[in-house]
Amino acid sequence: MKKVLSRFMSVAVIALSVALLAGCRSNTGQLTQVSTINALMGGAYQGQMACGELLQYGDCGIGTFDALDGEMIILDGMVYQIKDDGKVYRPTARMTTPFACVVDFKSTTPADLKPCDFSQFIKQFDKMYADKHLFYAIRIDGKFKVVVTRSVPRQYPPYKKLVDVAKSQKEFTIKNVEGTIFGFRCPEMIKGLNVPGYHLHFISKDRTQGGHVLKFELQSGTLNSGSYNIFKMILPKTNKALKNIDLSKDRSHDIEKVEK
Repeated sequence: MKKVLSRFMSVAVIALSVALLAGCRSNTGQLTQVSTINALMGGAYQGQMACGELLQYGDCGIGTFDALDGEMIILDGMVYQIKDDGKVYRPTARMTTPFACVVDFKSTTPADLKPCDFSQFIKQFDKMYADKHLFYAIRIDGKFKVVVTRSVPRQYPPYKKLVDVAKSQKEFTIKNVEGTIFGFRCPEMIKGLNVPGYHLHFISKDRTQGGHVLKFELQSGTLNSGSYNIFKMILPKTNKALKNIDLSKDRSHDIEKVEK
């Protein structure tokens, strides 16, 4: 009986140890980011992490792909790529990203949204969540009167700066569509590392259209959001991708032009 009890206790201790280790690896409350927005703005478009590896850090997020080949949106563990034709593609797990942000998305209590446009939504969200020192993930599922999105064409070396690439961006006006907006509100303190304020991407419910959100008019929808107080940034292992880029430069003006 003592031997059986001893074996049982040993198994229990091992199980508890595994559980604790799993807890240490948890991404709860953490936003994980690949590279920096200043690097991307400066032309660092070489992929640094495979999409399959990126999903180890979160099941929802946004970003772009190697050579700036389209906008990325991740929902419920599925990665989608919206190229400059406005269409949605499914990238392989081996396709890489030079810049992306992901979270294990855990929502607070869902909130019904009344009809609003992008600027009205921002005012409403800022009123609901006034603690702007945190990162917030934002998900809107709903019916939209219109969503204006953009994507940029794939780039080839020597890479131009993103503010110049954006001059050739393709814009898409998607009308009377159901779909999902996902993205982040980042604190001002993150300037240079990420985009301060709102950065949102869209994908239609039928997974055929999407892109980086420029404007929208929501008819009805549901807001889910979650706050994150842990920020993890993964930088390239070598300086090859960044060696010719001035990461100390203030690119706030260029970021604003690109985002809007």
